[in-house]
Amino acid sequence: MLTVHATFVVRRHFLKREIDSLPNGQQVADFVQDAITGVLTGEREWDSSKVPDLLHYLKWVINSEVNHYFESAPSERREYIRSEETQGDPLDQIADPTSSTTSHLDEAELITFLRAKARGNELLELIVYCLEDRMAKPALIAETIRSTPEAVSAGLRKIRKWTEEYLKTQEDDSEE
Repeated sequence: MLTVHATFVVRRHFLKREIDSLPNGQQVADFVQDAITGVLTGEREWDSSKVPDLLHYLKWVINSEVNHYFESAPSERREYIRSEETQGDPLDQIADPTSSTTSHLDEAELITFLRAKARGNELLELIVYCLEDRMAKPALIAETIRSTPEAVSAGLRKIRKWTEEYLKTQEDDSEE
């Protein structure tokens, strides 16, 4: 729940700044972890008489952490990756059906292909279902399927290869 909230707050900043990812390997889950750690260590003092709901307080702390992250550092210290500079990820074709790269792609066929490849591997099957539901961030998928971000990232790498394989076969078929 907190990761979903943090994702929403970060995406608001992405829209303001026309960016599409955090720099230097920073992830949304880092903001959540910092908020929880801050409350547990006393760095962020929670007064239950003023804010009786801990979840509400943690959301406020996340808002503060994210806002501070984006507002405090000079822009030259931030190496934002702008969407026009990023290379196309084949998984974006599932996560964003409006992308221009999907014009030649039948999404249903790709999903069927990925489900067949993932059959028998529960983790990969769950990741494919998350992608089908437009979830593309490893941390969000990991939280949803109750797995580790590392395992999800490894699964996404495998699915990305399968997607590239599928796209190559589609290109080969269209050339004939």
